[in-house]
Amino acid sequence: EESNLHRVADPAAGSGLVDTETTQLAELAWAEVQAIEAEGGMLAVLRTGAFHAQVTATAKKRLEAIAKRREPVTGVSEFPNILEGSV
Repeated sequence: EESNLHRVADPAAGSGLVDTETTQLAELAWAEVQAIEAEGGMLAVLRTGAFHAQVTATAKKRLEAIAKRREPVTGVSEFPNILEGSV
């Protein structure tokens, strides 16, 4: 409410950063879809385990980056609540 963003129709309009990041994300996603299609489609990559292997490898890299604090996670590795008890 303090920022008055609710009064703006499109707060990201004209932002080169938002446009660039969105375009890059869409291009990467489309490349992944094309790669899956080149392998015979989603069912084929699920059957061969290729999709699972890629997801597992990506998750492993991300978890390693978080553990080594190369990829911050707000509230976990950055700005944690030091008063919070264990779950």
